[in-house]
Amino acid sequence: MTTSQPRMTIVIPTVNRPHLVGRAVESALAQTAQDIEILVSDNGSTDETQDVLARYRDPRLRFLRREKTIPATAHGNYLIEQVRGEFMLLLSDDDYLEPDMAARVLDLFDRRPDLSFVYTGCWMHYGSEPFPALTGPEVESG
Repeated sequence: MTTSQPRMTIVIPTVNRPHLVGRAVESALAQTAQDIEILVSDNGSTDETQDVLARYRDPRLRFLRREKTIPATAHGNYLIEQVRGEFMLLLSDDDYLEPDMAARVLDLFDRRPDLSFVYTGCWMHYGSEPFPALTGPEVESG
């Protein structure tokens, strides 16, 4: 990990989902934005999750491991305390990002410094068929 503060932290919480977490990590590593850190937190997995995570080596990656599983809300609060980036992007271990996701979000914050929160559209996959979810305008009024 670099010594300077990253612009964005991509947070991936996981527990007992080794068949899914790798794809989430790989999508975070594939981001075109370079000023990111990727924080993966294993919330007490008792399966091969640690074996899957051990395959990844990248200076942007940081791994945390809890010995015992704690409730999801407590884990989320713990992760917020661990974030080093100016912005945080929460990525569920069963989801993945398009390669330009972080760059596009950071660009929006650069263009609109008055914003404090961003949410995005997504693709829903049914079998091998992707369908875009409905989205609103780029910026909505409060």
